[in-house]
Amino acid sequence: MAKKFDYSVFREYKFHTAIRPVGFFLNKCVFHVTYKGQENFPTDGKPIIVCPNHISATDPIVVALGVKPRIHFMAKEELFKNPIASWALKHNNSFPVSRGKMDINAVRYSVELIKRGKNLAIFPEGTRSKEGKPKQGKNGAAYVAKKTGADVIPVAICKDNEKNTITVVYGKVIKNSEFGFSDKKSKDELTRATERIMNDITAMWEEELCK
Repeated sequence: MAKKFDYSVFREYKFHTAIRPVGFFLNKCVFHVTYKGQENFPTDGKPIIVCPNHISATDPIVVALGVKPRIHFMAKEELFKNPIASWALKHNNSFPVSRGKMDINAVRYSVELIKRGKNLAIFPEGTRSKEGKPKQGKNGAAYVAKKTGADVIPVAICKDNEKNTITVVYGKVIKNSEFGFSDKKSKDELTRATERIMNDITAMWEEELCK
């Protein structure tokens, strides 16, 4: 039985850095990953929310390996039930979230990570797309962006099943000011922000797959 995740502890493990060579090998020889738009990922040290579409369990690996800054990933809590998987996820700077409801602990943890200057990755769709196409997003990433004032970088993950290749495209940063957030509690604001994020992801996904 895996230990319950401690949301009161904020650590950034270096295990991910130590195993990057293994990840690079898998990317090249197994996943066949190509990266585009890496120059769009900020290098000024300001924390950012990374928002990829979700098509596979390997998405966190391929997204994280494309850039140098460490990224903390929000992952479904079911993955943490196995002790070995839980250890590996935690030491790769991932934390659990309960899906289907507002997980206060995960949200607070996300906000605090940004406040501590850490990069945070949230899959806006909340679950994997079986069709491989970007789906409608949920408001979790937008909520964290509003609470923290952090910018967002959309990421499109495109898989060509025939060629067995994956392309990861880092889009242009969406400045927090572009979302038009106010001090009011507004679901409409979050919905519009989520739509903007998913529209940017979908546009990159379609452009990549339609070439």
